[in-house]
Amino acid sequence: MEFTFLVGSIAGNAGLVAIAGYLIRKWMERLEDGLKQNRADVEETSKQLAEDLKESVAMHKVEIKETNKELNANLRSIYDQLRVANGRTAKIEGGLMTVKALCDERHGK
Repeated sequence: MEFTFLVGSIAGNAGLVAIAGYLIRKWMERLEDGLKQNRADVEETSKQLAEDLKESVAMHKVEIKETNKELNANLRSIYDQLRVANGRTAKIEGGLMTVKALCDERHGK
């Protein structure tokens, strides 16, 4: 009787260990599958983010180029106006020098 109880107890414990091992193996497989899926999701998300960043950078480059063209056009316009103003100022100064020279000649200075 003791022998059969001992054998039955060993068999029962072996069955429980086998069931526990099976359940642990299933749990580990699900865990590994979840980790693989997470890695795949992270990789996909990072690729999508990289593509979005590339598009964003390309759009900003275009905006910067357009702004640069506008600024250059504004600077050219200011430069042209400055040349005209400098030309007028030079003419006025030249005329003033002539008038001053005539006044100095007439008044003997």
